[in-house]
Amino acid sequence: GGGGFLDLAFGGAGAGSGPFPVGEGEAVAIPVTAADPALLRVLEGLALGAMVGNGLMSGDPGARAQVLRSAGETLMSAGGPLSELRGAVGTAEAAVDSAATRNRAEAAALGIARGGLVAADPYETATALEEARSQLEMIYLMTARLSGLSLTEYLR
Repeated sequence: GGGGFLDLAFGGAGAGSGPFPVGEGEAVAIPVTAADPALLRVLEGLALGAMVGNGLMSGDPGARAQVLRSAGETLMSAGGPLSELRGAVGTAEAAVDSAATRNRAEAAALGIARGGLVAADPYETATALEEARSQLEMIYLMTARLSGLSLTEYLR
């Protein structure tokens, strides 16, 4: 182990995650874990500051000041590497976002194409509807004429 946090508290992987497929032939890896030295430096500085806040060396103001100074220096030294980690995460995030945008656009295009394949042709639909209307009118007309026929009407 790496001692301290890595041996006692950290339960994650020592290497980054991935690669994860995000699109056709495209994958993104997450290069950062909590075991990264930059994050460990931040945790170290925060832990030192928290210990002083919880009463560490409360009887010795000089020692408290020294621990707080060390905590501040540790946090400051982690700034550059932490920014690099942010950049790596941001790059992975941008790749995922770009792939998501492409995937949404492709899904929309496929939906439009599918709609074009299964949609009814308006001209054919109107023609069939008009033909059915004409046939229905013809049936009504024939029914009306046939209902008016009777033997007495025929014999007159």
